[in-house]
Amino acid sequence: LSDQDFVDANVKATQSIDIMAFVDTAEIPLIYFDKPYYLEPLKAGRRAYALLREVMKKTGKVAIAKVVIRTRQHLAALIVQGALLVLNLLRFPNELRDASGLDLPASPKNADFSNQEIKMAEHLVEMMSHEWSPADYRDEYREDLLKLIDKKVRAGQTKAIEKSEPAV
Repeated sequence: LSDQDFVDANVKATQSIDIMAFVDTAEIPLIYFDKPYYLEPLKAGRRAYALLREVMKKTGKVAIAKVVIRTRQHLAALIVQGALLVLNLLRFPNELRDASGLDLPASPKNADFSNQEIKMAEHLVEMMSHEWSPADYRDEYREDLLKLIDKKVRAGQTKAIEKSEPAV
């Protein structure tokens, strides 16, 4: 393909979200969700934003839409979260691996679990269950990396990165 072929096939970026359908939230398997974006309306769109949010909240529906970000078209789910509309980018079906060929353990009907094993596993789940609180979870790698960077800066162990020559 030529560079022009890519330009010709490229979708046109707009500042709009094209809603194609409304579905129940439970109909979208979690595996399709990819990346959330908060949406804030322009001044002229505040009334439409609020109306859409309230109707979606009342009906319990999620809007399925297409949106162009940079030069790529994305499938998305527009979801109400309190007073906010969240645009969750979705994966297209071709971006997911077919799981039918995986070698999975037997279903519970055919598995040989003792009552004691089931009760013990249920007890473990009960003991570890609590309400969702995102603040309970941290990115430890990021925190450790930032501490290391801070330590190196305080110790004066910084080194300027030299610009490399362009490859010829």
